[in-house]
Amino acid sequence: MADIDKGLYAAPVGVEEMAESEEAIEIEIEDPEKVTIGIGDNEIVIDPDRMDDDEFSENLAEELDEQYLAELSSDYSKISLMI
Repeated sequence: MADIDKGLYAAPVGVEEMAESEEAIEIEIEDPEKVTIGIGDNEIVIDPDRMDDDEFSENLAEELDEQYLAELSSDYSKISLMI
């Protein structure tokens, strides 16, 4: 028989139990362009017609608080060092 090494990482444990406790995700495709995703009370609508709006194209960084942007930058820097 061939000598097979064990994997470097253990298989996830308890994933099935976690999946059962999560809310169901509902996906509605009205046409190939427009998609609605519902998770509990939250709903995400992807509509290409609305993506042409000027508001959609705005620079988010210009709308956020400077302190919040600094926190995001710090968090991103920490994460990128882990990779």
